[in-house]
Amino acid sequence: MLVRDGERWAVESYRLHRVDDPSPGDVGVIAYVELLQQQVEAQLGVAFDEVVAQVREPMGRAAADPSVGNLVTDAFREAAGTDMAFTGTGTLRSDIAAGPLQLSDLFLVTPLGIGTTDDRPGYALMKLTVTGSDLKDLCEFLLVGYQLRGDGYYPRVSGGRVHYNPWRVPPDRVVDVELEGGMAQLDDDATYTVALSSYVASFIPEVASLTKGLLDVQPVAIEPELKTYEALVAYVRAHPDLPVDTDERLIETHAGLFRNATWKQWTPVGLLGLLVSRPGGSSDDASNTRRGGEMAKTAPTDASVEDHLAAIAEPRQSDCRAVAQLMTEVTGEEPVMWGPSIVGFGAYDYTYASGRIGSWPATGFANRKGTITLYIMGGFEPFQELLGRLGKHKAGKSCLYIRKLSDIDVDVLRELVTGSVARLRESYPESV
Repeated sequence: MLVRDGERWAVESYRLHRVDDPSPGDVGVIAYVELLQQQVEAQLGVAFDEVVAQVREPMGRAAADPSVGNLVTDAFREAAGTDMAFTGTGTLRSDIAAGPLQLSDLFLVTPLGIGTTDDRPGYALMKLTVTGSDLKDLCEFLLVGYQLRGDGYYPRVSGGRVHYNPWRVPPDRVVDVELEGGMAQLDDDATYTVALSSYVASFIPEVASLTKGLLDVQPVAIEPELKTYEALVAYVRAHPDLPVDTDERLIETHAGLFRNATWKQWTPVGLLGLLVSRPGGSSDDASNTRRGGEMAKTAPTDASVEDHLAAIAEPRQSDCRAVAQLMTEVTGEEPVMWGPSIVGFGAYDYTYASGRIGSWPATGFANRKGTITLYIMGGFEPFQELLGRLGKHKAGKSCLYIRKLSDIDVDVLRELVTGSVARLRESYPESV
């Protein structure tokens, strides 16, 4: 019983009632749920209660239990035909009980999400083609996310094992990668294929900005494959006597403190970071840290912006040229290539607590597979009203994603870029 206690309600007494399968449900609610189920089954062409496999023992999704994560990433890799596949424990929404496994149980495991590549519901399974160098950076990025944000970001891997040393400087903790078929250090210039959900893949364009240029992943190609739940269903149907794989594929080691280390580990800054960092933490570094004249990947270059734009196919090329013209007019700066794919305008210098200085474009854009990514530095919190008027888009922390200019109001985009650059100039008057 609830009673009023001044401005608040208080529990005076209560009684527990047993609720289990024999308990009758609300007739109206049951009928509505059955109607929704029929609609979903008709759209997806499946039956919720279809038994697709027998599970010999329970499978868990927690960081300490890799069985569900191994199942899902194995399904992704087989469906996409890739070298490796990744996901995170936070995208695994349910454990799997022992016994008959129904389709409805699989829908509980992988979220349906939203249709980002077509009008059908569900996260798409994306196939990325990346260089060996970028694949290592992807592993480093996933490790940093887990060590900073907790077990919900714990990476799950298929197609090999990633060995990392938590006592090394982040983001240079990957010691080596054991691909299926034997231990191999990734060839920086070779290409590999990777399967990810579109949700996880949505973080790829922000790797450089989130790590201040210490890491960068620039896919050679990104192709949508099946929906993630379709990949999981197909895999389980192909393996009805479902094996329970509890092998850990992300392996912590305290060996190899300097094996396959990069300049991040060897520089004096890296060595200092090694002394002050701890497993689960991070160390500050800047995007323009050098070793033997080598700069971090995302830095200004002498590459031709015109050549870069000319290589983009129409009609995307015209959109990119229009964005470049808009940003030139707003900033008063000529475009400069930052790394291999970002067209930047102006720059601002930011200072870490350690005293080191990094640089990043005041604004800019990059042509990506399926979208144009625009960098709105400082974030979107002050610009919610503009976003509401902008048109069809997606927004990350400091990245704005559009498919084509005709989807948005270009005048509103100009206001957004102008406001963002003005805020940067107020915050960094000496550098912007």
